[in-house]
Amino acid sequence: MTVKLLVTSVTCELEGIALGLELSVNYFRFCKNIQQRESVYIFCDCTVAIDIVIMRSVTARLQLWKRLTHLEDLISEMTVNIV
Repeated sequence: MTVKLLVTSVTCELEGIALGLELSVNYFRFCKNIQQRESVYIFCDCTVAIDIVIMRSVTARLQLWKRLTHLEDLISEMTVNIV
């Protein structure tokens, strides 16, 4: 998914979080030596984007929201914590 012109800065931050989650899913999908519960740390300085993800608030675009929740579910199934 690419960010196009005329989107809010919060949407850009959420796209960045989604990209980080996608990369994490791809990494852990091919990682063979997961012996304990792993953690993925997401750093973001946009409190609105953080609140949207933590509170699972559907104020983002619906397609982006579905993508974020799907990625969160995939990572959780891999026994990986999102911090």
